Amino acid sequence: LDFGDIEKELAAKLTDDDISKILLHIDAAQKVKRLRLTNCINISGSGLASLRYSTSIEQIDLSLVEAHKSPILDPTPPLSCDQVVSILESIISDERNSLKHVQFPHDWRRKDPVEPQVQVLEFLGRYVVMLINRGATCCDKCNQTIFMGDCMELLDHEYDCFGVQNHICSICSKNFCHSCSADDNYFSSVMFCSTCERYYCSKCVTMEECGVCEVMFCVGCLPDNECASPRCSINFCNSCHSNNSCWECDTSWCNECNDCTYCEWCDERCCVSCSKKEGVNGVHHCDYCIMAQCNQCRLNRSQSGDFAHTFGGE
Repeated sequence: LDFGDIEKELAAKLTDDDISKILLHIDAAQKVKRLRLTNCINISGSGLASLRYSTSIEQIDLSLVEAHKSPILDPTPPLSCDQVVSILESIISDERNSLKHVQFPHDWRRKDPVEPQVQVLEFLGRYVVMLINRGATCCDKCNQTIFMGDCMELLDHEYDCFGVQNHICSICSKNFCHSCSADDNYFSSVMFCSTCERYYCSKCVTMEECGVCEVMFCVGCLPDNECASPRCSINFCNSCHSNNSCWECDTSWCNECNDCTYCEWCDERCCVSCSKKEGVNGVHHCDYCIMAQCNQCRLNRSQSGDFAHTFGGE
């Protein structure tokens, strides 16, 4: 059951009462294996009460966003950690439960700069123990046993992948070890996207690597920031675009092709082409000391007597 299959505007208007009636009508506790609350940004979670002690549910996605979308929502939805976690606790308390994948909201895992929700931390600890006690889980590709004690990052909440299961694909729910590589490249069979904060297997989603910082993204999340050099086809993330772009024309390059010069005093970046334009705060290398400075910093330092010569003269 994926609420992303209905119109986004309609899903955003659904109340807990609406959700409760839907789940009860279809006997979700006994029949639904996968539940995705996509775009249900108006609920507190009380409408999920009928799922208590469910033995059929295998996957619950509480991120409230579609696949390949950032889980950071503003304003923060009213989904209650207290109410939802108590329902999850009831599910894993039954040894017959089938739950194997939970995707938490971003704010519950990373409440910067505050520690993650205490209820989430406590649940995750019990959830991992439950997975370990359930017995051996094998890689769907090589049949190697996966140690569930390492199935998610639980120590450092500053990691994007904190509280996200790292062995299971968020789409097909199949398990993969990190020793297996994808069929068509050297990447692991299951990889983490740093934008939508989900793990995907190579069968369900193609992953791409930022050509500058080497962080992984799914194809739906990696922005189309291609190096401006006609001899290069490297694509990179928004963060690297910001770090390697001209402040005047916003053109960006990869590290190897970078055409920007950085002012060593104010970090202003300007490409060679823009630096030649009249009226632009271009960045140039001094003919004497080779120091790179923008026009404004050079003028300010000259007027303050900070150095004896300016660019191109004494």
